[in-house]
Amino acid sequence: MAKTKPKKRGKSGGFFARIFDVFTALIIIALISGAVWYWFFYSEKNGGGSIKKAIRGLYEKDSDAGNKQAVKEKDNTEVHAIDEDADDDYMESVDGDIIGGDDEMTDQYETEMASNFSSAEDNGKASDMNGFFRSVNKWAAKYVDLKVKNNTDPDENGTTDNSHLICSIWENAAKENDMKFKGYITSDKILEGIYKIDRSDLREGDLMVLKDGMFGMVINYNDPENYELIYASGEKNKVVKIDLKTMRNYWLKPEKFKGYYRAEKDILN
Repeated sequence: MAKTKPKKRGKSGGFFARIFDVFTALIIIALISGAVWYWFFYSEKNGGGSIKKAIRGLYEKDSDAGNKQAVKEKDNTEVHAIDEDADDDYMESVDGDIIGGDDEMTDQYETEMASNFSSAEDNGKASDMNGFFRSVNKWAAKYVDLKVKNNTDPDENGTTDNSHLICSIWENAAKENDMKFKGYITSDKILEGIYKIDRSDLREGDLMVLKDGMFGMVINYNDPENYELIYASGEKNKVVKIDLKTMRNYWLKPEKFKGYYRAEKDILN
Protein backbone atom coordinates (compact mmCIF):
# COMPACT_ATOMS: atom_id res chain seq x y z
CA MET A 1 0.00 0.00 0.00
CA ALA A 2 1.41 3.27 -1.05
CA LYS A 3 2.24 5.95 1.61
CA THR A 4 0.30 9.08 1.61
CA LYS A 5 2.49 12.19 1.22
CA PRO A 6 1.82 14.98 3.73
CA LYS A 7 0.25 18.06 2.30
CA LYS A 8 2.46 21.09 2.00
CA ARG A 9 1.32 24.30 3.80
CA GLY A 10 -0.01 26.74 1.37
CA LYS A 11 2.06 29.73 0.49
CA SER A 12 -0.67 32.14 1.55
CA GLY A 13 -0.71 30.85 5.19
CA GLY A 14 3.05 31.33 5.65
CA PHE A 15 3.02 34.91 4.39
CA PHE A 16 0.29 36.07 6.75
CA ALA A 17 1.99 34.42 9.67
CA ARG A 18 5.16 36.41 9.01
CA ILE A 19 3.13 39.58 8.64
CA PHE A 20 1.48 38.88 12.00
CA ASP A 21 4.85 38.29 13.63
CA VAL A 22 6.27 41.52 12.29
CA PHE A 23 3.18 43.49 13.35
CA THR A 24 3.33 41.97 16.82
CA ALA A 25 7.02 42.90 17.13
CA LEU A 26 6.31 46.48 16.06
CA ILE A 27 3.55 46.77 18.67
CA ILE A 28 5.87 45.50 21.39
CA ILE A 29 8.61 47.91 20.30
CA ALA A 30 6.13 50.80 20.24
CA LEU A 31 4.89 49.95 23.74
CA ILE A 32 8.41 49.74 25.08
CA SER A 33 9.40 52.96 23.37
CA GLY A 34 6.33 54.73 24.75
CA ALA A 35 7.05 53.50 28.24
CA VAL A 36 10.67 54.60 28.02
CA TRP A 37 9.69 57.99 26.61
CA TYR A 38 7.07 58.51 29.31
CA TRP A 39 9.44 57.51 32.10
CA PHE A 40 12.51 59.31 30.83
CA PHE A 41 11.08 62.54 29.39
CA TYR A 42 7.56 63.16 30.67
CA SER A 43 8.13 62.02 34.25
CA GLU A 44 11.48 63.93 34.32
CA LYS A 45 9.74 67.07 33.14
CA ASN A 46 7.12 66.92 35.89
CA GLY A 47 9.05 65.18 38.63
CA GLY A 48 12.17 67.36 39.04
CA GLY A 49 14.60 65.72 36.60
CA SER A 50 16.02 63.13 38.99
CA ILE A 51 17.62 61.13 36.21
CA LYS A 52 19.19 64.18 34.61
CA LYS A 53 20.35 65.28 38.06
CA ALA A 54 21.90 61.93 38.66
CA ILE A 55 23.68 62.05 35.32
CA ARG A 56 24.74 65.65 35.93
CA GLY A 57 25.94 64.70 39.41
CA LEU A 58 28.09 61.96 37.97
CA TYR A 59 29.52 64.40 35.44
CA GLU A 60 30.17 67.10 38.06
CA LYS A 61 31.86 64.63 40.38
CA ASP A 62 34.13 63.56 37.58
CA SER A 63 34.77 67.24 36.69
CA ASP A 64 35.50 68.23 40.32
CA ALA A 65 37.80 65.30 40.70
CA GLY A 66 39.63 66.38 37.56
CA ASN A 67 39.89 69.99 38.75
CA LYS A 68 41.14 68.96 42.18
CA GLN A 69 43.73 66.76 40.57
CA ALA A 70 44.81 69.63 38.28
CA VAL A 71 45.08 72.01 41.25
CA LYS A 72 47.03 69.47 43.21
CA GLU A 73 49.40 68.94 40.32
CA LYS A 74 49.76 72.73 39.91
CA ASP A 75 50.50 73.16 43.62
CA ASN A 76 53.07 70.44 43.48
CA THR A 77 54.64 72.08 40.46
CA GLU A 78 54.79 75.47 42.23
CA VAL A 79 56.23 73.95 45.38
CA HIS A 80 58.95 72.22 43.49
CA ALA A 81 59.62 75.06 41.04
CA ILE A 82 63.08 76.62 41.47
CA ASP A 83 63.16 80.38 42.05
CA GLU A 84 66.70 81.22 41.00
CA ASP A 85 66.49 84.88 42.09
CA ALA A 86 65.26 83.91 45.56
CA ASP A 87 68.01 81.32 45.85
CA ASP A 88 70.65 83.89 44.83
CA ASP A 89 69.35 86.44 47.35
CA TYR A 90 69.30 83.84 50.08
CA MET A 91 72.84 82.69 49.32
CA GLU A 92 74.08 86.28 49.28
CA SER A 93 72.53 86.90 52.69
CA VAL A 94 74.10 83.70 54.02
CA ASP A 95 77.48 84.62 52.55
CA GLY A 96 77.21 88.09 54.09
CA ASP A 97 76.58 86.60 57.53
CA ILE A 98 79.46 84.14 57.18
CA ILE A 99 82.02 86.46 55.63
CA GLY A 100 81.17 89.38 57.90
CA GLY A 101 78.82 91.54 55.82
CA ASP A 102 76.67 94.33 57.21
CA ASP A 103 74.07 93.36 59.78
CA GLU A 104 71.67 95.25 62.00
CA MET A 105 74.21 95.63 64.80
CA THR A 106 76.78 97.06 62.39
CA ASP A 107 74.25 99.47 60.87
CA GLN A 108 73.17 100.61 64.31
CA TYR A 109 76.78 101.11 65.40
CA GLU A 110 77.62 103.13 62.28
CA THR A 111 74.48 105.25 62.69
CA GLU A 112 75.32 106.00 66.31
CA MET A 113 78.92 106.86 65.45
CA ALA A 114 77.82 109.17 62.63
CA SER A 115 75.33 110.79 64.97
CA ASN A 116 78.00 111.30 67.62
CA PHE A 117 80.44 112.85 65.16
CA SER A 118 77.70 115.05 63.70
CA SER A 119 76.59 116.16 67.14
CA ALA A 120 80.15 116.90 68.19
CA GLU A 121 80.77 118.87 65.00
CA ASP A 122 77.55 120.84 65.38
CA ASN A 123 78.27 121.52 69.03
CA GLY A 124 81.78 122.66 68.10
CA LYS A 125 80.45 125.07 65.50
CA ALA A 126 77.81 126.39 67.90
CA SER A 127 80.48 126.87 70.57
CA ASP A 128 82.76 128.71 68.11
CA MET A 129 79.95 130.98 66.98
CA ASN A 130 78.90 131.76 70.54
CA GLY A 131 82.48 132.77 71.24
CA PHE A 132 82.49 134.89 68.10
CA PHE A 133 79.28 136.65 69.15
CA ARG A 134 80.76 137.47 72.56
CA SER A 135 83.93 138.78 70.93
CA VAL A 136 81.91 141.01 68.62
CA ASN A 137 80.23 142.58 71.63
CA LYS A 138 83.57 142.99 73.45
CA TRP A 139 85.39 144.72 70.59
CA ALA A 140 82.41 146.89 69.71
CA ALA A 141 82.35 148.17 73.29
CA LYS A 142 86.04 149.17 72.96
CA TYR A 143 85.35 151.29 69.89
CA VAL A 144 82.31 153.23 71.10
CA ASP A 145 82.95 157.01 71.16
CA LEU A 146 86.12 156.84 69.00
CA LYS A 147 86.53 159.89 66.79
CA VAL A 148 85.66 159.52 63.12
CA LYS A 149 88.39 160.11 60.55
CA ASN A 150 88.54 158.79 57.02
CA ASN A 151 91.00 156.05 56.08
CA THR A 152 92.11 155.32 59.64
CA ASP A 153 92.19 152.08 61.61
CA PRO A 154 90.84 152.06 65.18
CA ASP A 155 93.59 149.71 66.45
CA GLU A 156 96.45 151.61 64.82
CA ASN A 157 95.23 155.21 64.84
CA GLY A 158 92.68 155.46 67.61
CA THR A 159 90.26 156.90 65.06
CA THR A 160 88.18 155.20 62.39
CA ASP A 161 85.74 155.42 59.54
CA ASN A 162 82.74 153.12 59.12
CA SER A 163 84.37 150.47 56.89
CA HIS A 164 87.46 150.23 59.15
CA LEU A 165 85.20 149.96 62.21
CA ILE A 166 83.21 147.03 60.80
CA CYS A 167 86.29 145.21 59.47
CA SER A 168 88.19 145.64 62.75
CA ILE A 169 85.35 144.12 64.78
CA TRP A 170 85.09 141.14 62.38
CA GLU A 171 88.87 140.65 62.30
CA ASN A 172 89.48 140.75 66.07
CA ALA A 173 86.47 138.58 66.89
CA ALA A 174 87.54 136.04 64.24
CA LYS A 175 91.12 135.85 65.58
CA GLU A 176 89.86 135.09 69.08
CA ASN A 177 87.73 132.19 67.84
CA ASP A 178 89.92 130.45 65.25
CA MET A 179 87.91 131.90 62.39
CA LYS A 180 89.19 133.54 59.23
CA PHE A 181 88.64 137.08 58.05
CA LYS A 182 89.62 138.23 54.58
CA GLY A 183 91.09 141.51 55.79
CA TYR A 184 90.12 145.10 55.38
CA ILE A 185 87.80 145.89 52.45
CA THR A 186 86.14 149.14 51.46
CA SER A 187 82.48 149.91 52.02
CA ASP A 188 81.63 149.04 48.40
CA LYS A 189 83.31 145.63 48.74
CA ILE A 190 81.55 144.99 52.03
CA LEU A 191 78.17 145.61 50.38
CA GLU A 192 79.14 143.27 47.52
CA GLY A 193 80.15 140.49 49.92
CA ILE A 194 77.00 140.20 52.03
CA TYR A 195 73.69 138.37 51.55
CA LYS A 196 70.24 139.14 52.93
CA ILE A 197 68.86 137.27 55.97
CA ASP A 198 65.58 137.23 57.87
CA ARG A 199 65.13 139.26 61.01
CA SER A 200 64.50 136.01 62.94
CA ASP A 201 68.00 134.80 61.94
CA LEU A 202 69.76 137.96 63.12
CA ARG A 203 72.88 137.69 65.35
CA GLU A 204 75.88 139.72 66.47
CA GLY A 205 78.22 140.59 63.60
CA ASP A 206 75.38 140.88 61.04
CA LEU A 207 74.76 144.18 59.31
CA MET A 208 71.78 146.50 59.03
CA VAL A 209 71.85 148.26 55.64
CA LEU A 210 70.09 151.40 54.49
CA LYS A 211 68.97 152.15 50.94
CA ASP A 212 71.60 154.88 50.60
CA GLY A 213 74.41 152.37 51.28
CA MET A 214 75.03 153.24 54.94
CA PHE A 215 75.41 150.23 57.25
CA GLY A 216 75.97 149.41 60.90
CA MET A 217 76.73 146.22 62.85
CA VAL A 218 74.28 144.37 65.12
CA ILE A 219 75.63 143.90 68.68
CA ASN A 220 74.31 142.77 72.08
CA TYR A 221 71.55 140.73 70.42
CA ASN A 222 68.97 139.14 72.72
CA ASP A 223 65.95 138.75 70.45
CA PRO A 224 64.41 140.49 67.40
CA GLU A 225 63.02 143.20 69.70
CA ASN A 226 66.14 143.66 71.81
CA TYR A 227 69.50 144.41 70.17
CA GLU A 228 71.80 147.34 69.45
CA LEU A 229 73.63 148.83 66.48
CA ILE A 230 77.14 150.29 66.22
CA TYR A 231 78.42 152.49 63.38
CA ALA A 232 80.65 155.52 62.73
CA SER A 233 78.44 158.59 62.60
CA GLY A 234 79.69 161.43 60.42
CA GLU A 235 77.00 163.72 61.81
CA LYS A 236 78.13 163.16 65.41
CA ASN A 237 81.77 162.67 64.41
CA LYS A 238 82.17 159.58 66.55
CA VAL A 239 81.34 155.87 66.85
CA VAL A 240 77.85 155.54 68.28
CA LYS A 241 75.81 152.71 69.76
CA ILE A 242 72.01 152.93 69.53
CA ASP A 243 69.15 150.77 70.73
CA LEU A 244 66.09 149.58 68.81
CA LYS A 245 63.94 152.48 69.98
CA THR A 246 66.41 154.97 68.52
CA MET A 247 66.71 152.94 65.30
CA ARG A 248 63.00 153.37 64.68
CA ASN A 249 63.48 157.10 64.41
CA TYR A 250 65.66 156.75 61.31
CA TRP A 251 67.23 153.38 60.47
CA LEU A 252 64.00 151.35 60.48
CA LYS A 253 61.81 153.80 58.61
CA PRO A 254 60.47 152.10 55.44
CA GLU A 255 61.82 154.83 53.17
CA LYS A 256 65.32 154.36 54.67
CA PHE A 257 65.64 150.69 55.64
CA LYS A 258 66.86 148.10 53.10
CA GLY A 259 67.38 144.91 55.16
CA TYR A 260 69.53 142.69 57.37
CA TYR A 261 72.64 141.09 55.86
CA ARG A 262 75.44 138.64 56.71
CA ALA A 263 79.01 138.35 55.39
CA GLU A 264 79.69 135.71 52.76
CA LYS A 265 82.08 132.89 53.66
CA ASP A 266 84.82 134.25 51.42
CA ILE A 267 84.94 137.29 53.72
CA LEU A 268 84.30 135.75 57.13
CA ASN A 269 84.10 132.07 58.09
